[in-house]
Amino acid sequence: MVRSRYPRPGKCRLPVALALISICCSCSDLPLDTDPLLSMAEVVSEEKRYPAPLTEAWRRSPNKPISFQPAVGTNNVYLVVDNKLVAWSVRTGATLWDAVDFESEISAAPVVIGQQVVIATMGSDSIEPRVWWFSSDGSLGSQAPVATSISKLNGEPEMVVYIDERGVGRLGGVRNWHTPLEKPATVNLATEHQVALITTEDGLLLAFRLNDGKIDWQYDAGTKITGAYVAKEIAYIGTAGGDLIAFNLKDGRIEWQRILGTSVVGSPAQTEELLWVAGLDARLTALKAENGTHLYTVDLSSRNYLDITPFTQWIAVGAHYGPWLAVRGPSRAEEEQGLLAPVQIQVQGPPVTNQAALSIPAGSGPAGLAVVNGDGMVVFLEPQRAH
Repeated sequence: MVRSRYPRPGKCRLPVALALISICCSCSDLPLDTDPLLSMAEVVSEEKRYPAPLTEAWRRSPNKPISFQPAVGTNNVYLVVDNKLVAWSVRTGATLWDAVDFESEISAAPVVIGQQVVIATMGSDSIEPRVWWFSSDGSLGSQAPVATSISKLNGEPEMVVYIDERGVGRLGGVRNWHTPLEKPATVNLATEHQVALITTEDGLLLAFRLNDGKIDWQYDAGTKITGAYVAKEIAYIGTAGGDLIAFNLKDGRIEWQRILGTSVVGSPAQTEELLWVAGLDARLTALKAENGTHLYTVDLSSRNYLDITPFTQWIAVGAHYGPWLAVRGPSRAEEEQGLLAPVQIQVQGPPVTNQAALSIPAGSGPAGLAVVNGDGMVVFLEPQRAH
């Protein structure tokens, strides 16, 4: 392992680093000389009526490129920088432990599973592909060789489900298994239903049983599809043909289907009763999750290609040329006071003259949201604390 040489983060506790596009009308209840964002934190802590605003905790620019989606735990943000696994503090952005330098290329984004972070390496002519489990303090918990390089990971404590060029597999738990599948693309778990939802490049959605790797049900969209998003009893996908489809996880029955009129490339996401989806028409759409009824539309600066990432009541959406937006629907109390549009917070990005495309989805976890701007700057957003 090698010592990290990355600079210390710029710390920015004040909300000025975020451009607040819209804030709830509930602030009309507060004294005129009161700061709205600070007061919102007080309202959250005392009345529980309004969701806490997000504020920028810190931003930090690594001196090497970031390769994969960030993973966020309780205390750590995990990133792959220059083919090394690094851990930064969710509070300050400071480096927490030495960068882990693997002997072969990292092949899959890190994922937080319980109190561990799991990552996969590609292997080489002399080294087998492997899966690695690290504790939050940087100590190596275990490692396991696999037959083929892994491209995507997901899991829960004691179990990892992965995809490789040969199909879908499981490590840990009662038994390991591997089921052949052509062109697997994404993996998401519905652990309450004991299935892994796998999509393929050819437009298949399949539910694999976690205990034995058998297929419970499958659906052929006939066109490219997004990764599946799981919420309670339902799984959602978007399609290149412009459909948004909700499936019953138990048997794969379609609960509802809506035509959006634009191709969807990034996965949808649900927060509370709202299902959010963004397509190639440069719009973010919120629908009622239970039946697909249209509720809100938010204009984006450009087309969206990235998965939407949820965090509590908020979602992060990154249009192709930025900026990142954190968006939530109005609460019931806000609606009663006349706020009928989503609340938006814009993350400060690089100057327009230096604007680069967003290419890495946001990461979320218990502590907050981590986004990567087009210039490689990492920005961490957290709920504003009550004072």
